[in-house]
Amino acid sequence: MVIGQYSGFTLLFIYYGITQLGNLMDMPQWISFAIIAGCVAMGLRKAGRANALRSSVA
Repeated sequence: MVIGQYSGFTLLFIYYGITQLGNLMDMPQWISFAIIAGCVAMGLRKAGRANALRSSVA
């Protein structure tokens, strides 16, 4: 859910930056939102591997 929310913010800032301002760097917040979504995805992926290892050992 968090990944979807921050991905939506990223797309929204990219869309408005391109259509309304003509430049992505006038609203650089999309970079932070993309990084947050990526970090959450990496954390979920790592947690999934950890859970799989725990269940295979037990």
